Amino acid sequence: MKVLPVLFIAFFSISILATTPESQNEIKIKKAKCAVENYELCLSLENPGVVESALANIIKLKYRCPHADFAPIMAKLELLAQSNENAKIRNKANMVSKILQNQDLVTIIGNNFYANIDQFLDTMLISLEFQEEFVVIVKN
Repeated sequence: MKVLPVLFIAFFSISILATTPESQNEIKIKKAKCAVENYELCLSLENPGVVESALANIIKLKYRCPHADFAPIMAKLELLAQSNENAKIRNKANMVSKILQNQDLVTIIGNNFYANIDQFLDTMLISLEFQEEFVVIVKN
């Protein structure tokens, strides 16, 4: 009598595993695609805080899922870098676009600044602005 419930549970568990159509890799790919779509949407919003947060998190996503298709995000970054009203967002979008094009750079940033990528971007932006001002002063 006790064997019957145990066998039922065993067969039920095996049937669930046997009918699972997706491998872990397929699930990871679907989740990455969904994340790319969500970040693409975030980049379209008018709230600068949401856009800046998305810019930092896109680098984290690229670090975690380097093989995901980032083409939609790259197109949105180009648009932001060229035409956003906010200069800070334009410059950050340009910087993130350049970072995403270099997987070695994504890995270095991910390994060293993962928890503080948003602060890393702010620091790099300030550094670039300082360099530009310095060049103008030296030329004059």
